[in-house]
Amino acid sequence: MLKPFVMKKYLEIFLVLFLLSSCVQPTSNSEKSEKSANKNTVVIDYCDCQNIHRDDGTEITQCLSLPVASDSTLEFGLAIASNGQDKFITTTIRFFGNAKEITGNLSIRLKDNNLITFELVNKGLAYIGQNQVSQAVFALNENQIKKLKSSELLTISLKLDKLIHTLECNENISILKEQLSCLTKNENVKRFHSQKYNYEMEIPEGFSETQATGKRIDLKLLAKDGSSILVDVSDRLPEEYNITAHDYTKEFLENSYRQYTPDIRVTKAEKIYLDNNKAFLINYVNPSSGLKALEIYFYKGDKAYVLTATTKISQFPDYENIFMETYNSLKFK
Repeated sequence: MLKPFVMKKYLEIFLVLFLLSSCVQPTSNSEKSEKSANKNTVVIDYCDCQNIHRDDGTEITQCLSLPVASDSTLEFGLAIASNGQDKFITTTIRFFGNAKEITGNLSIRLKDNNLITFELVNKGLAYIGQNQVSQAVFALNENQIKKLKSSELLTISLKLDKLIHTLECNENISILKEQLSCLTKNENVKRFHSQKYNYEMEIPEGFSETQATGKRIDLKLLAKDGSSILVDVSDRLPEEYNITAHDYTKEFLENSYRQYTPDIRVTKAEKIYLDNNKAFLINYVNPSSGLKALEIYFYKGDKAYVLTATTKISQFPDYENIFMETYNSLKFK
């Protein structure tokens, strides 16, 4: 049994998990998967997880809930959630009729024949679309996590009202295994969250957050060798509301730079998307300083963003992928 003070902490966490998971509906593979070139192959991103930042500083991660079993009366979805310290299994059961309340612990039998029982933390009823759903959160310990990461799902059992309901898992049987692996991996990645502009970005290994000198610099990351990554945010000018970053050109940016640095040279220019925003990417060389930069421009609402990653010309081939991976991790909340 959970001790009272531990249960209280879990109940507080559950309120956030429940609200977040209420937005996640178990859906069929055809709705949440992408078919590859081989139409018989289905690719599912089990690590599609959402982050929510609480006012008390707690960060909750809720992974996508997907169906693992169903019968003529219900569809049973599972997912993993975390508060950064503890992990949980969240269940979302969509009923095709009236919803039944979850009244007991969750039992999962794995394909390696391990049978694991998870203690119920809290539960609730809700609506998702036109369907009634019953949701619950179950506590996870390290021993259970180890077992879940080693095998796929075979059956699930849960008490609904007064009866035990047991189903054979026939889809997404590796969801808990994959999501636990993803969360474990992601926990080792440092992230920056902008309280002012409400975006999140990964901090690459070898870089650390440091104090920026410019007033418009929202984030400055610095490596020991002097390589840097900056996020510059400014108010969007009135004339910029009529354009997007895809209206930029290599010549326009090169001419703008040369007003201040005559020998600068743009070596690459292309239109891209960054977190679904139209963006313009350039690489440029500054021979006088011996530096090469990767820079991205885009607009978001009433703000203009300039992302600038800089390193020595000789080091740029080693850093280019790191810079791009860092900027591709930028997500607005």
